[in-house]
Amino acid sequence: RRDSGVEPRDRADILIDRARSRTDLNKIDLARADLLEATQLAPKNPFGWLLLASAERRAGNLTGSESAIKEALRLAPDDPEIAREASLIAASEVE
Repeated sequence: RRDSGVEPRDRADILIDRARSRTDLNKIDLARADLLEATQLAPKNPFGWLLLASAERRAGNLTGSESAIKEALRLAPDDPEIAREASLIAASEVE
């Protein structure tokens, strides 16, 4: 559902906030759907990619998590949250 008059970047921020809430409620599939849309609307927002990477990891989709974290790292290479998630994804690959 598209809200008329809402800029894509603002809609992406709303979706990211909702995805955080859905993740907290362990509704990972719903969070993933929000984050996939958010990253399409605002592809230069590293935090959308970060949260998508985390959601994909939690859902067991390591390929998706790797792809998303690479994009987050490209956009914000010095962000400690992104580095932490990259470490978690790397550790998941070893298991």
